[in-house]
Amino acid sequence: MPDEDKNNVEQPPIAAPAAIPDEEPKIPDVLRVFPIREVVLFPSMILPIGVPPGRDAVLVDQALLQDRLAAFVPVINPNADPPGPEALHGFGCAGQILKMVKLPYGGMRILVQGLKRVRIET
Repeated sequence: MPDEDKNNVEQPPIAAPAAIPDEEPKIPDVLRVFPIREVVLFPSMILPIGVPPGRDAVLVDQALLQDRLAAFVPVINPNADPPGPEALHGFGCAGQILKMVKLPYGGMRILVQGLKRVRIET
C-alpha cells in the first residue's frame, strides 16, 4: 500500500468531554431527595449512579425537566424499600445531574456532580 493511501484513511470523530458548568447553580432551600445506596457523593466529586426503574427514575426525569438539582442522601439501611426519612442519613450533598442515559430495561445511568453539603430536615 503506498504511503499516500495511508494518509487518506478516514478517522473516526472524537467525542468532546462533558461540559462542566463554570459556575455553580443557585441551590434552593428545598430540594427533591434522591436516596443513594453503597456510595457517598461529596462536593466537587463527579459520580456515576445507576437508577432502577420506578420512583427514582421519575425523580430524575422531574429534575431534568426543571433545574437538574437534587439532594443525594446516603441510605442507612440499604434493605429499606422505599427508604423513608428514618432510613436516610441526616446529611447529604446537593448535586447537579450532568448527563443521563436511559437503559433498555427502563432504568438509567446518571452522571452527577456534587455541589454543596446539605442537611436533611424532616
